[in-house]
Amino acid sequence: RSNLLAVRIFHRVLNMIISKQFYTHYVKLPPVNQTPSEISDNPKFFPFFKDCLGAIDGTHISAFVP
Repeated sequence: RSNLLAVRIFHRVLNMIISKQFYTHYVKLPPVNQTPSEISDNPKFFPFFKDCLGAIDGTHISAFVP
């Protein structure tokens, strides 16, 4: 029963996050063709991240499957 409640809450939050109102207000994509200097100046990272757009708000969030 608690699993069902958790699923319902998860879906509510997910639907809110993907809604057009939320997306247009909070999601800001970085300018096109702008690679952070931490990546472009480092030969260790640049080949792998040269076309990276970044995270939703510029903050990278660690995520994992428990």
